[in-house]
Amino acid sequence: MARFMCHDTATSDKYYAMDLTIEQARKGRLLFEQAQETTSTRTLHQYEEREEEEEREEDEHKKNTPPHSI
Repeated sequence: MARFMCHDTATSDKYYAMDLTIEQARKGRLLFEQAQETTSTRTLHQYEEREEEEEREEDEHKKNTPPHSI
């Protein structure tokens, strides 16, 4: 794997080897869960901000558009 990824075996062992102890597995799992939570939270905030921006733009458009006469 290290040769395929173009780096030395120390890097390969760090990122691609199985966890050697239960503590290493626990730390890896915690990091994975933290990354998922951060990404989910960030994505939710981005979605909410986009929705709020669209609502503001729509309100602004309504304010600046004269009523249609029939």
